[in-house]
Amino acid sequence: MQQAALYNDFGQLASLRLAARSDSEDSSREVAGQFEALFVQEMLKSMRDATPKGGLFSSHQLDSYQSMYGQQIAM
Repeated sequence: MQQAALYNDFGQLASLRLAARSDSEDSSREVAGQFEALFVQEMLKSMRDATPKGGLFSSHQLDSYQSMYGQQIAM
């Protein structure tokens, strides 16, 4: 089972599609892992949205980097 190095690695998705045609059990495990990553990503996003906003480090750039960081952690 291979993990994608980046959250936006579309080559990994294409190789998973090809693997699904030949070996369904291993590819289903990989899909389950990706689904879990999406679930964790949404959980982190909800947790981040629940924290109070404002302060010294509040900006749109920080929100973007936190979002990318959460996506990478989920993978």
